[in-house]
Amino acid sequence: LGAAPEFAIAFDYAGYTSDHYVWHKDLASGYYIRLNSNSSQASGSSYFPSSPATATTITLGTSISSGTQSHVALFSGVEGYSKFGKYQSSEPFIYLGFKPAFFMLKRIDNTGGWWVYDKKRDGYNVIPYLMTADSNSSESTGSSYNMDFLSNGVKFRNTSSASNGSGNTYIYAAFAESPFKHANAR
Repeated sequence: LGAAPEFAIAFDYAGYTSDHYVWHKDLASGYYIRLNSNSSQASGSSYFPSSPATATTITLGTSISSGTQSHVALFSGVEGYSKFGKYQSSEPFIYLGFKPAFFMLKRIDNTGGWWVYDKKRDGYNVIPYLMTADSNSSESTGSSYNMDFLSNGVKFRNTSSASNGSGNTYIYAAFAESPFKHANAR
C-alpha cells in the first residue's frame, strides 16, 4: 500500500460460515468488529493485536491466522480517492475532500448495522436507499435513512441511532466518485 492500512477485513475463505473480522484505525486499541454482524466493537487480541498495522506489515491474531485459507483485504486512505474515519453524534456533515460514490458506516459503541450508501442506485440527492453489509436483506428506503452526497463529503438528513444519533460513535469508509487529485484536464 505504501502507507499503513487504516481499514482491514479478514476471513477464512475455506470456512464459508466463519465471521468476517474488521479492524479500523479508529476502533479502541485491541478491538475488532464483525462485518457480518450488527454487534458493537469487541475486545480480542486473538483477532487483531493492539497495533496490527504498519506501512509494511499487518499482524493477525491467532484466531484469524490459524485458518487454512485466511485472506485479508487492506485499505489505506488516499487523498481525493478514499477516506476512513470516525464521527460522533449528530454531525450534520462529514468532510471527505471528494464527492463519494460509496459510503459505508457502522455504529461501534452499541449495536447497529453496516449501512452502505452508493451513487449508482439513484444518483440524486436526497439518497433514501441503503443496503446493509451485515444481512441479506433487500435495500431499505425511507426518510430515516436519508443522506446527501456533496462535492466534498456527506450530509446526514436523519437522526437515526444506527447512523447519526446523539451521543453515539461511528466509523466509516468512503470512496470517491471521480478521484481528482491526479486527474488530467483536457
